[in-house]
Amino acid sequence: MTAASPAQGAWLAAPAPTIQAHVREFGEDHETTVDDFIRSVARLQHLYPFHYPEEQLIRTAIGHLSGEAYDHIVSLPGYEKLSLEELGDILRRQFELGDDYDEAAEAFHSMKKSGSETLQEFRVRITKKAKLVMRLRPTEEGENEAYRKKKLNRLIKTQFLRGLPDSVRKMLIGREQDDFESLIKIIEKYLKFEEKEKIQTNAVLLNMGQQMEKAHQQPAQGNFGPPRAHAGEQPAGQQQMKTRGGDRRGPRCFNCGRMGHVRANCRARRKCSYCGSETHPVWQCDQIICSKCMKTGHTPAKCEAQQQNPDQAAVVTSPKSKNEC
Repeated sequence: MTAASPAQGAWLAAPAPTIQAHVREFGEDHETTVDDFIRSVARLQHLYPFHYPEEQLIRTAIGHLSGEAYDHIVSLPGYEKLSLEELGDILRRQFELGDDYDEAAEAFHSMKKSGSETLQEFRVRITKKAKLVMRLRPTEEGENEAYRKKKLNRLIKTQFLRGLPDSVRKMLIGREQDDFESLIKIIEKYLKFEEKEKIQTNAVLLNMGQQMEKAHQQPAQGNFGPPRAHAGEQPAGQQQMKTRGGDRRGPRCFNCGRMGHVRANCRARRKCSYCGSETHPVWQCDQIICSKCMKTGHTPAKCEAQQQNPDQAAVVTSPKSKNEC
């Protein structure tokens, strides 16, 4: 063991020389880890319970520190009242951070509120992680318990607001400096209002979906039957229609009575539409009844009764002369 300084000599109060075989030193060029150092000091209380109460144990531990470790501990206010566990935490934060602090800080700053998580659950999770980061962070010179508590609260509030959904964070712009408890109340009201709007929107969309599904399930009411019979012929270019059964039907021919073409495109011989004979057209049918004289054998256009009488002959005017123009 290296020679102790005057300041360290006051803390070396070991009652037996066997202390050299149990307690390791920590600091400077010693390769002892913090856990091994604290474990070696704590072993004294099990070996010599009457000689090493809690107060003597912490004095022995501080007396076996050297270099920066000793200077850092004695510079802390109230270091005489530290417990062995607290001494180990301080030494780990200051001299054995390694990758633990970086990983914990990265995980803490990436925390987000999940959709199924309440505000209280998210706050508890943030608080636990913030305490871990504060325990692993390096101890700043001159900091005390009040400073650490203030820094912890600031970490919790900052990451809590940062981990909220984007819509909530936009609503809180300009209110980051408000009291944390008042911000939580505002956020709770906003989330309740947002949830109510979401439920109403889902209800409207569900109703619309049910109506559309009901409309698709109803059979179509279109008129897919054959075209109605009417005076005159169907146009030659009429398109075919598809019926509900799947068969295709065209227009009906008024000459042969078949489906698929019109009379103008019919290849069968023309028939009289009145008597059905193929020997003459309808205007030459001798069975047709004249609607003027009610006799058969001619059409109303060729009815003799409609011809002009000599007394009722139309007055034929002579053409105008060039002088009258």
